[in-house]
Amino acid sequence: MANERVETARKGYEAFRRKGVEGILEYLDPEIEWKAWSQFAREPSVSKGHDGVRRLFTLYGENFDDLQAEPHEFIEAGDKVVVPFRLAGREKGTGREVSFELVHVWTTVNGLATQLEVYDSKPDALRAVGLNDTD
Repeated sequence: MANERVETARKGYEAFRRKGVEGILEYLDPEIEWKAWSQFAREPSVSKGHDGVRRLFTLYGENFDDLQAEPHEFIEAGDKVVVPFRLAGREKGTGREVSFELVHVWTTVNGLATQLEVYDSKPDALRAVGLNDTD
């Protein structure tokens, strides 16, 4: 079961790389709750369902082109997978390349993510799932 969770996350990033938001939706439960990074959302925001995720990425697209998420590792934590990743793209209007080091926490059930949360740091994400940076 744990390896299935990691594979769901791994395949989700690959699908996003190939097809963007429409690709990752295959790995997200239709009722997903995606808790956005506050710096992108400008305030804490939860997007619900596939349409909510599409709207979230439409907002990202207003500020960035060519967004890509490159996972660094996949850490199993019970029913969750912690994924430190690099989010990179180009600022709209300037073309300046930008990147952010963030962490996703995937909660999966039956091969689909039911919740995805974004954290600023690996230690914060690990604490949220009951681990610490030395585990």
